[in-house]
Amino acid sequence: MEKYGISLYDCFRAVPGIGTEISFWKDRWLEGASLQQRFPALFELERAKNATVADRLKAVNGVVVINFCWSRLPSSSEEVGATQSLTAELFSAARGVGKDRWSWELDGSGKFSVKSLKNLLQHARFTNLGNDFVWNNWNPSKVNFLSWRISLDRLPTLVALAQRNVINGQTGCKICGLYDEDADHLFVCYLEHLCFWRERSVGMAQTSSRECKMEKAYLCSYTSGTLGNLAKSE
Repeated sequence: MEKYGISLYDCFRAVPGIGTEISFWKDRWLEGASLQQRFPALFELERAKNATVADRLKAVNGVVVINFCWSRLPSSSEEVGATQSLTAELFSAARGVGKDRWSWELDGSGKFSVKSLKNLLQHARFTNLGNDFVWNNWNPSKVNFLSWRISLDRLPTLVALAQRNVINGQTGCKICGLYDEDADHLFVCYLEHLCFWRERSVGMAQTSSRECKMEKAYLCSYTSGTLGNLAKSE
């Protein structure tokens, strides 16, 4: 999950009850990030950095009392301003009753669900595919899927398998033996090599690539995101 920029810890938020099981500075129990991240200058002044919510907030006759424990009093303008902001937020913070608990942030019910986590992972993985591939509804689904996988360089060609350490050794094309077998070579290399695919698509198995009337022609890289027009060389 980390490679997609997702922290499972950040998917939970602590909901204080009596506050003895929740870290005042390190856990996310107010809106946004933890207080350690939001008020780093004040965290440096804290004597007991593992203090709980119950250690710093107490209710006396229905009134919230804040019990900071600084190594020295805040003195700079940054420290004083941060203390004022934190104090105001603490006075307005809602406190629960009973045991401390954790709420799942990805679902309105506050309860963990595999579906909500799966949706988050799918969004992180597929929001930006890194290309401008456009699905063509006129094409068969298998053609669209093949083109999509080619544009992402996700076909199991010899070059792709070698890059993923699936195979070791030669990555040369088994058909022509001249170039490495990657998606560009198999689908958009010299047009004389594409005759191999043309023969099979139109049922001309008896026609050899040498009998193809087209001379050498080039296409741009398929995996670059755009497929250029054929440019017949003179």
